Amino acid sequence: MPFKNLTIAFADGLVKMRSLYGFDGILVGASLRRHLHVLLSGSMELVREDARRRIATGKPGGGYILSTACSIAPRTPRENVCVLAEAAEAGGVY
Repeated sequence: MPFKNLTIAFADGLVKMRSLYGFDGILVGASLRRHLHVLLSGSMELVREDARRRIATGKPGGGYILSTACSIAPRTPRENVCVLAEAAEAGGVY
């Protein structure tokens, strides 16, 4: 049965899924970097750059949704969440 929705936590996974499976469903990519705390403890610029990189990786071919994974951790700076939303609005439109 082909995948129709798949959550990928790392950008390398996005590229790999598209190349291995010719994925034509929806890829949900978490806005996380090598460690799992960019949104929680990264600078606003790091969050912005990470989001831009994920959009650039996941967007070609369509069906990509930038995501925060399962949730937003308690005490995540509001500014980081706003920066993530701004990056998604700026670069995530098909």
